[in-house]
Amino acid sequence: MSNKIRCDYPGCNKKLKLHEQLKCKCDKMFCYKHKSYSNHNCLFKIDHKKIIKENNPEVKFKKIEKI
Repeated sequence: MSNKIRCDYPGCNKKLKLHEQLKCKCDKMFCYKHKSYSNHNCLFKIDHKKIIKENNPEVKFKKIEKI
């Protein structure tokens, strides 16, 4: 019995060959069809957006007074 690596997307379960194995930053393997963040609802993308918002404060400009 061989342990083939399969796509971790629910419902896909496609057997992945060596050149088809694409590891996401969420440590799961996906086929070409489900490799993008939006196709497999990756949690890394959501966490990354929160980190960027927290580390970059909102900049507010003051209006220039006319002379």
